[in-house]
Amino acid sequence: MGATKLSSPSSWFEIPVNNFKRAVSFYSTVLNQNLETDNSSGSPCACFTTNTPGVKGNIVQSTTNTPSNNGVRIYFSTNENIEIVLKRVKNAGGRIITNNTPSDDNSCYTATFTDTEGNTIGICSNNS
Repeated sequence: MGATKLSSPSSWFEIPVNNFKRAVSFYSTVLNQNLETDNSSGSPCACFTTNTPGVKGNIVQSTTNTPSNNGVRIYFSTNENIEIVLKRVKNAGGRIITNNTPSDDNSCYTATFTDTEGNTIGICSNNS
């Protein structure tokens, strides 16, 4: 019997934060979108919104998750020029780790940064 193939290897992500208000402000600014906040689970969280199917996620402040620059790295997609996004990262209090870097075949560009909580996050764009 063969293994069941997943439609996507990822279905949900959570980015741990220490300062919820600061993190909501940071990600709202960097991603240029409003986050939907919720506290119904007992831990403050804010969901990244999208109108398309795919992986969803949030930022969450809880006692069981700690921000880290050594864990799993998530890359957010953007249709914007990556330099514009990196400028917002700096203006919102983040720190650039790797600048705009083309893939080997120049099909996309990536950069990484540290958010205000100490997490290392990536950004991926088709626009340099």
